[in-house]
Amino acid sequence: MPRELGQCPKCDVLMDTMRMLGVDFENCPSCNGVWLDHGELETLTRSRGGQALHVELKSNKRTNCMCPKCRPAAVLFESVHNLQEDFTLDVCGTCQGIWFDRGEFPSLLQNRKHP
Repeated sequence: MPRELGQCPKCDVLMDTMRMLGVDFENCPSCNGVWLDHGELETLTRSRGGQALHVELKSNKRTNCMCPKCRPAAVLFESVHNLQEDFTLDVCGTCQGIWFDRGEFPSLLQNRKHP
């Protein structure tokens, strides 16, 4: 079954589907942000060896961005997390998908020295 493409929560452009390590995810061709559905981050990091990376959200601040999967029913929340990266994540409170702004997702995969 083809994956339903969403619109970028930041620039409203229709996103492309990308594949990495057997996981399909969305990428914005305009701003280069990445959308991962719930569970895809864990699957991708487990595929890279070792334990799956688990994100624990510590606080949420509502944004004006709509979830690309749930729109227009849900907005994203900017969230502080347990990871050692120096950026916040945008997370949908409904489907638990995660938005990574340009460069954040590759940085997370490169700096995979997490507890």
